Amino acid sequence: MKKALFVTLNVIAVCVTAQEQQAEGEAKTPWVMTFGGVMPARDKPIEDEALKVVFLREVCNRHEPPLNQRPSGWRRFTMQDLVGWYNVPSERMARVLEEIVRERLSYMEKVEGDAKITPRHQTSVALRHLKDFQSPNTLELFKECAVVSKDDRVRCVAVQAYIEVANRDGGIVDFLREVVTEGHLSGMSRYEVYQSLGGIVGYKEGLLAELKAKNKNDDVETLLNFMSDRILVEQEWFGVYQLDSVLCINLDGYVRSIQREQIIQKFVNYEDPEIRNRFGKIKAEIDKIPADQRTDLSQRFKLPPAPQ
Repeated sequence: MKKALFVTLNVIAVCVTAQEQQAEGEAKTPWVMTFGGVMPARDKPIEDEALKVVFLREVCNRHEPPLNQRPSGWRRFTMQDLVGWYNVPSERMARVLEEIVRERLSYMEKVEGDAKITPRHQTSVALRHLKDFQSPNTLELFKECAVVSKDDRVRCVAVQAYIEVANRDGGIVDFLREVVTEGHLSGMSRYEVYQSLGGIVGYKEGLLAELKAKNKNDDVETLLNFMSDRILVEQEWFGVYQLDSVLCINLDGYVRSIQREQIIQKFVNYEDPEIRNRFGKIKAEIDKIPADQRTDLSQRFKLPPAPQ
């Protein structure tokens, strides 16, 4: 693949002809959009600094060309395009992404206000992709960003990246207890972390099923204990709603528990009618359960026994 057609207007489309693809034995690929400049030659080694430029300019770019300016079969330039185009080894890509994270974070420390928007986005994108290109330093970088960064969005993305990479080995709860707190993450960021946990534990293919299959019951219990602790102290309705949905699936007896009713009760008089209605429906379902069929999970939630 030696030729590329670049269409300007600050948006450059790379298209490889079908004849060249067939000659090289490659599958037919759609148009790939690139932004802001000519791609470095594919048949020459690309330096790390040039690789950073392409990542920041192409993969992090949020611009979408108008529909009437998109060639047939158009798609965005992706991380897979970048790695495949230059045949970048995984560990090298990880190193470059780690450097980008550190450089962008350093830059964010020096600027204020709207000047933080772009480096924040670039840092978040690099952290998300770093999950797929891990080096021996990846987990520590995730943890460092989650704990030390002054930016809530970066902390949230780093927490999500850390638990996604580390969860298969268990032992993520100590980390979660450190970073998922009201003083460290905003309510919306905590919600996003709960969503990530829901993706891990909320399905049969997730962490709990895998840990149970490996008889790692201590890890299962520890993670459920963390979520049980969080739902008691979480003040935002959306965080409680997300944790409730996860515990309903994974915690035996929770759906019919006295403790669930107490948790939901906090929001049935919420000022927003839509939220009030949402929690009211849950409360109504719980109220249908006869008293002698309710479960008492006091020990699980470390609460005094429910009144008789």
